[in-house]
Amino acid sequence: MRYVELEPAEVALKAFNYFPELKCAESVFKAIIETLAEKVGEPYKSIPSYIMSYGKAGIYAWDGTCGAVNGACAAISTVLEGDDSKVKPLVDELLKFFLSEMQPAFAPYNVNPVRVSLPDLTCGGMVFRLIKKEHAGLDDERRVVFCKSITYTAAYKAVELLNEFLKSQK
Repeated sequence: MRYVELEPAEVALKAFNYFPELKCAESVFKAIIETLAEKVGEPYKSIPSYIMSYGKAGIYAWDGTCGAVNGACAAISTVLEGDDSKVKPLVDELLKFFLSEMQPAFAPYNVNPVRVSLPDLTCGGMVFRLIKKEHAGLDDERRVVFCKSITYTAAYKAVELLNEFLKSQK
């Protein structure tokens, strides 16, 4: 599909603001695909974000992969039309980034989330690490800000990776 360079912080802020009305996976996916729909048009205009609604809380609270990461991977795969030779290297970079940096690595300028090292990419692993460090509950505002910022980070990094890929293809 046609891709144009996007501004990572602009897309990430959309994802951040969609959460928690939309959950993490759908927020990231929608922010990327909707921005491409605005700049490119079809086929992005016809792709509904609700296809990622299942991804919330690690796939309907089954403690699967973090929804924000899942939504970012789905957006990358969509843009690159599921071509494994293109998608897998970007997804690998995204997952390595999440496991190698303190997370969330990025956040809007006026937000200061708690940052933690991640033991794995499961929703529960991420949230448990925050709860253990901060003695925060699931309904605690620190947990909400953490998840919103993970959503921001996933969108930001996915756009960075797509932009780098676009430049490498020229």
